[in-house]
Amino acid sequence: MSLAEILPEVPIVPEAVVFFEKSTQSEILDALFNSVEDSLGLLNLQEIKQKILEREEVSSTCIGAQIAIPHAKVEGLDRFIMALGIHREGVEWGESDTDGVHLILLILGPVVDPIYYLNYLSSLTRRLKNHKLKEKLLGSNSAQEAFEIFNSEDKSWI
Repeated sequence: MSLAEILPEVPIVPEAVVFFEKSTQSEILDALFNSVEDSLGLLNLQEIKQKILEREEVSSTCIGAQIAIPHAKVEGLDRFIMALGIHREGVEWGESDTDGVHLILLILGPVVDPIYYLNYLSSLTRRLKNHKLKEKLLGSNSAQEAFEIFNSEDKSWI
């Protein structure tokens, strides 16, 4: 199943693309969460943030290939919301790759059928693991440029 079949458009905005240098995992999670807070409306922000941290405690969201996908299902959320972090130097992320994690995609999703949720995560994982896309994102010079790369690349990457 392609990302286009799961969702008509990727729910990320330029303001939710954050570049990091010499940041820790905790600082990155805070900054990515802060970049999407306005999209969460009247939902309990502390509770959502706690869910993200609890998910990391259960098991690292590092998926290999220098990528981490912290994520949480959020009661009351009616759509997926994402933030993209780019760390060119690489950051230690639980049991991450020896070179650290360079791309971090925070995903907050609605409470939906687990298969739908897993298919969504799987599609994004395959997309980010594409070497060409990863290199373009790491080489981007601005949030707007990374946003355009992430949203407009060839659908065959998915």
